[in-house]
Amino acid sequence: KKMAELETCSEAEYLSRTGLSFYLKDGIAQLLDRLQENPRENPQEFLLSYLTSVLAGENVAFREYEYIQATQRNRRAFLTLLSQTFKHLLASKDLYTLQDCAAVVCLLCSDFPEDLVLGIGGPERESTKFAFSEFFAFFSLEFFFKEFVGLLYEQFAHLLNAGGPACISVATPALVAALAKRVPSLGVLAPPMDLVTAALSGQTAFTSVGDVLTCLVRGDVFGLTVTRLFRKADDGQPKARRKRTSVTNAS
Repeated sequence: KKMAELETCSEAEYLSRTGLSFYLKDGIAQLLDRLQENPRENPQEFLLSYLTSVLAGENVAFREYEYIQATQRNRRAFLTLLSQTFKHLLASKDLYTLQDCAAVVCLLCSDFPEDLVLGIGGPERESTKFAFSEFFAFFSLEFFFKEFVGLLYEQFAHLLNAGGPACISVATPALVAALAKRVPSLGVLAPPMDLVTAALSGQTAFTSVGDVLTCLVRGDVFGLTVTRLFRKADDGQPKARRKRTSVTNAS
């Protein structure tokens, strides 16, 4: 159904809905910079190489934060790059502070906001030491769904305050209902609510957002969602269909 809709939409709408507009703008900006260095650069070959790197998930290394967080594809590619580059840390049982983990992330993205890493797992865990694999599980969820996590903090605080001064926890059904209502209206990138509900169903109430995040991580909400969003090979190479639709899921 989605493919049929794309076949009938206008060129401008097609570029916007597939995410190609973002990548073409960035690719052209990169090309202009390259032409200043090398006027003999072949524009067609350069853009083809750039778009190929996007499809392969090889376009985010050492790019600025604004770029790596701009699309679903870039966020996923950055997480893949992080896991592949530091797979020895993922296999290690050594414990690291969040400051250590922030330094690792910044090796691949120098301007990655440190505060986003230091808040991983909830503020109560700021001084906790993590195995890198545990950190990566939380980081994957909170980076990929950063707008949703922001909404989670907002709604949790709202429900806690609504319960009065004596309220120390938020009921799970109320939290799920609040998120289900707000996510569509705000249009934020969020995991499917059925996965969220299933992950949180084991507890009747939560005393902190950190506990909610822990349940979402244990329920593999990130992994299950990405499987739904990107039904392609892990190496990022899509199966050939038609020339026009080869990067349909670019956003």
